Amino acid sequence: MGPTRTGDEGSAAIDGAGRRGRRRWGAPPPGMPGVRAVSRARRVALVVGVLGVVSLLGSSVPGPATATSSFGGPSAIGLRRGIVGIAATPTGHGYWLVAADGGVFAFGDAGFHGSLAHAPLDKPIVGIAATPTGHGYWLVGADGGVFTFGDAGFLGSLGGLALVKPAVGIAATPTGHGYWLVAADGGVFAFGDAGFFGSAANGVTFAAPGHSSTTVALHRPVVGIVGTPTGHGYWLASADAGVFSFGDAGAFGSDGGAPWQAVGIAPFPSGSGYAVAFNDHRTVGVSCHFAAGRRVVPFTTGSFGRAPIVGVAGAPDGSVYWVVDAAGDVFPTFGLAP
Repeated sequence: MGPTRTGDEGSAAIDGAGRRGRRRWGAPPPGMPGVRAVSRARRVALVVGVLGVVSLLGSSVPGPATATSSFGGPSAIGLRRGIVGIAATPTGHGYWLVAADGGVFAFGDAGFHGSLAHAPLDKPIVGIAATPTGHGYWLVGADGGVFTFGDAGFLGSLGGLALVKPAVGIAATPTGHGYWLVAADGGVFAFGDAGFFGSAANGVTFAAPGHSSTTVALHRPVVGIVGTPTGHGYWLASADAGVFSFGDAGAFGSDGGAPWQAVGIAPFPSGSGYAVAFNDHRTVGVSCHFAAGRRVVPFTTGSFGRAPIVGVAGAPDGSVYWVVDAAGDVFPTFGLAP
């Protein structure tokens, strides 16, 4: 075991490229500059800022998803680094946000299990994945380092290796005993019980019935990965809104070549489709693809905050999907899954 960093806000044992953290409540959570105190009374998180302003961060009392099911975001307090990812709890009554400096923000029934906001990082954090129990999460850095909190197990990482392109995402297996990492060039790396079903690192191969296969290079970087409900496959999404299927992941189409910037992908709970979040100069929205067709749910930029959309996550039953922007504003969309 490597050195242990200890401070006012708990301790984190550092072991190579992976860190396992634990958090003791009392002081403000890392990643919240200007916050002086935190109260968890009555299962509601209140933060008190340097000006005495009290903000409701989110109730952890479960309830059904409604048209106001954004459980909050950290945009009101200001962030040292922008938000880069979002992960939903297994109940669909909460979510975690992660910032590039490793700060983790828990809302709704999401528990706070630690962060890296005060830890020295070689590269910024680029993604977060929750454990199936909802009692932990993994963070991944651009260098492929994996950091574990709560009941998330450390099963390996790419930290210390020379990557051709940076890591951009992480997805957990349904058992919670494995995960996949994906790099911007489409390389996929499997750990624990995660199976390897192919990658886009050397291009994507297409084979139409009655025709020879063709390998096509990626036009834009990969931006995210999500696994299928069985854990026997995964989808990759690229910045030009292309979606690539591996293993038992179905090919339901994509918007490859679209004039917008795709930033993340979330699966439908049945595995029968997926939702891709996007930005362009005029609108942001979610493009949904499923066996019966395609549907785009757009929003004018005025509906959103001051920053670009950076991620998307969905409740396990598909009743609500959340998109988050870099400033930490979270917006719910409904009725996406068929």
